[in-house]
Amino acid sequence: PSLTIKDNPDPLRKDPVASVVNSCVGCGVCGEVAHAAVLCPSFYKADIVYNPNLADKALAAFRSFVIGGLQAWSERRRRKRSVATVVSTTEAQAKSSPSRQALAGDGLKSVPAVSHTMDHFRAGGQAEPIKVAILAMGGQGGGVLSNWLIQAAERSGYLAQSTSVPGVAQRTGATVYYLEFFPRDAVGDEPAVLALMPVPGRVDVVIAGELIEGGRAVLRGLITPDRTTALVSTHRDYAIGEKTALGDGRASTEKIADAVIENAKHYIGFDMDALAGQTGSVISSVLLGAAAGSGALPFSRETFTGIIREGGVAVEANLKGFNAGYEHAQKQHAAPDQPPAADVAASPVSAAAQALTERIEAAFPAQTREVIRAAMAKLADYQDAGYAEEYLRRLQPVLQADSAHKDYRLTVETARYLALWMTYEDAIRVADLKIRSSRFARVRKEVQAQPGQVVTCREFMHPRVQEICDIMPAWKGTLCLNTPLLRNFIGLFCRRGRKINTTSVSGFLLLSLVAGLRVMRRSTLRFKRETAAMEQWLATVLDCASGDYELAVEVAECQRLVKGYGDTHERGQAAFDRIMSTLETLRRQPDAASRVRELRDAALADEQGETLAATLKKVA
Repeated sequence: PSLTIKDNPDPLRKDPVASVVNSCVGCGVCGEVAHAAVLCPSFYKADIVYNPNLADKALAAFRSFVIGGLQAWSERRRRKRSVATVVSTTEAQAKSSPSRQALAGDGLKSVPAVSHTMDHFRAGGQAEPIKVAILAMGGQGGGVLSNWLIQAAERSGYLAQSTSVPGVAQRTGATVYYLEFFPRDAVGDEPAVLALMPVPGRVDVVIAGELIEGGRAVLRGLITPDRTTALVSTHRDYAIGEKTALGDGRASTEKIADAVIENAKHYIGFDMDALAGQTGSVISSVLLGAAAGSGALPFSRETFTGIIREGGVAVEANLKGFNAGYEHAQKQHAAPDQPPAADVAASPVSAAAQALTERIEAAFPAQTREVIRAAMAKLADYQDAGYAEEYLRRLQPVLQADSAHKDYRLTVETARYLALWMTYEDAIRVADLKIRSSRFARVRKEVQAQPGQVVTCREFMHPRVQEICDIMPAWKGTLCLNTPLLRNFIGLFCRRGRKINTTSVSGFLLLSLVAGLRVMRRSTLRFKRETAAMEQWLATVLDCASGDYELAVEVAECQRLVKGYGDTHERGQAAFDRIMSTLETLRRQPDAASRVRELRDAALADEQGETLAATLKKVA
């Protein structure tokens, strides 16, 4: 496995989260990007029994019966306190862009169809070779793809030449494979001369194994609007700098996609890496299928499939990947636009939930509802419908201080970060998420367990004294933290991490007990502390809004720094407190909003806080 980042599944979060993928390339930066996990160091160890005996099967069946029943009971209780969210197709379409559509899932940006008969003769009637550039990263099989194309060309009556130039990239080492195909029947008295390197503006087909590689091809002039067909996998393998950023350090995929689309004569792009995973193949076979299906090369589909079969290596998997890529590339025209659908919402399961849903629609403008709906669903799942109602009560004064001509930006950002603050990650929340059926299903999917195989999962947890005291009643937690004898006694149980087998009944019940403390969360030490800090932040936002609207928006967004669990949360909280402590000084300056924004960006620049300290000296 390897550690990377992915889009945050929480619609309220802007920053990505850490993700474990099976694509290790030996970069050695797993530890450096571990802090990106927004929930906690959510690592686990899964063991798979491939050939379980009767005892293994009986034990697994017993555990599944007990744990499954408890999970179903918890799910019913969660649904009773849930608040329905509304999904508006109209709103989603309003936000859609060509590049966003091209990047989404199986989305395909359509372009004019490519003729299946390449024109080998340029101006003056002189024959020219077909020029293909493949930009692939280490492990993607670029060399295999190159060999497949060469064999297809030679079997189709072409002279073929290929060269490769290994690159030194900060990811896995991108390599450029350059191929030229010249029709044998066009060779005259003089021998054909084929080039060793691609020339900017003279490439017919560019095959990019990842979106950034497509962007690199544009920068190098390999993709041009007068002749180039660009076949691009729209997935991202993030660079080290993108992974290690404390905030969202990813390059804009939409801008890169737009650049490729604008500069290519023909463009076909979809997530070929995901398609390879779905078909159990490798990305090189999907890229080959896309090249064959695009019509940019004068080689038949049967030629390619014959070569794969004769190769004798992973034939069935490669054919599945090839066929999937071919079919996607054949979709040259977008589906006709569908009329906007009406808002669709699940019916709330209680009268209280129904009242909250109606209150959102009646009291809040359309620009704010998407964020508020997501927030309400998260708050009800985190605690209960009453907690979601408290959220609306806190948000109402902010709406009153906002205005339509500002597009309610203050309300939107405050609504986002108020919900995130109210759903802070504590040990209760972590335990709750780790015992959910969705978590069990995700573990089985990540380890690629097959039906009938027995999977055991051990969660790695290392709570500290502070985190244990935080979920105690406020008076008891304060007493334990302030009494050295009690603090040291609790510390005896926190010296080493714990591995809890959540697939065993005892381990599951242990975390269920911790998750059950949700009912007393309002009385805990952490809740009291977070509520007091939250109210102060809201008061500051409202105070700033009365005199400087942009400053109020920036102050609201500063809560973005506070996230995660354990050390990650402490670092973010410390940075947030340092910026808030300088606010009184900054408010007397005419460009206070831009200065707060500069401080926030500095806080996200490094986890040691050195950039923030230097910026504070300069700004404040």
